[in-house]
Amino acid sequence: MPIVRWLVAIVALAIAPGCGDDDGPADTGAADSGGDSGVGAPDTSAPDLGPPGPGSWRTIYAEIVQPRCSCHLTGGGEGGLEMRDAARAHAALVEMMALTIPCNDRTRVVPGDAANSVLYQKISGENLCGPRMPLSRDPLPQVEIDRIRTWIDEGARND
Repeated sequence: MPIVRWLVAIVALAIAPGCGDDDGPADTGAADSGGDSGVGAPDTSAPDLGPPGPGSWRTIYAEIVQPRCSCHLTGGGEGGLEMRDAARAHAALVEMMALTIPCNDRTRVVPGDAANSVLYQKISGENLCGPRMPLSRDPLPQVEIDRIRTWIDEGARND
């Protein structure tokens, strides 16, 4: 399992530079003075993916995890679940085993299967192991639970 954790971290680091707000080099309007007009050359520029949608991991992290999961943002959360940024949170959740005693035989997030993911169970109260989350706070609104369920059921991508 440690190899999977390292692979997830390496993949997250490899794609992280492509997730920023940089739109690439600015168009200065200057004419290309090079000898090659580029006609027939393949377009090697990355497609503009635009802003993340409501079901993207970046949006879920910014709109749900950061404001509601404060115990896990500092690295001191129960079960060793550290979610101080979106990349670390994704690496700590997806295909990783839960570490707390009541949940330690379960996977935190099973891509494509919210019903068998500890994260979904903890926030929805379904098939619960341990306390419902967020701890000592009101449950998440159903619309936020549904967004997380959909993200998991659609593959729990790091987008």
